[in-house]
Amino acid sequence: MKAKVSKSTTNAYFIIITINMYIIKEDMDYTMKNNFYSISFSCKYELNQFIKQNNGGVIVNVGSVAGLVGVPGNPAYCASKHAVKGYSSSVLL
Repeated sequence: MKAKVSKSTTNAYFIIITINMYIIKEDMDYTMKNNFYSISFSCKYELNQFIKQNNGGVIVNVGSVAGLVGVPGNPAYCASKHAVKGYSSSVLL
C-alpha cells in the first residue's frame, strides 16, 4: 500500500541581522533560498501529489509577523517572509 499525503506543514527560518544599506547579495540570496524557495518548492511537489491522488489535501505554510510588517534590522528576513505570504495567498486562489 502506498502512503498518501493529505496534510503538510512547512516552515523555514533563517535570519541575518543587518542594516539595509550594508546587506550583500549573497546574504539576501541565502535568506530567500532558506525562507522562501524551500517553502515554494515544497508546495509545488505537495500540490502535484494531491493532484495525483485526486483527493485534495491541506498545506499550512508557517510565516512570521515579519511577513506582515517590517522589522528593523531584518530587511532580507522581512522580504522573504512577505514572499511566503504572497506566494501562499496566490496558491490558495
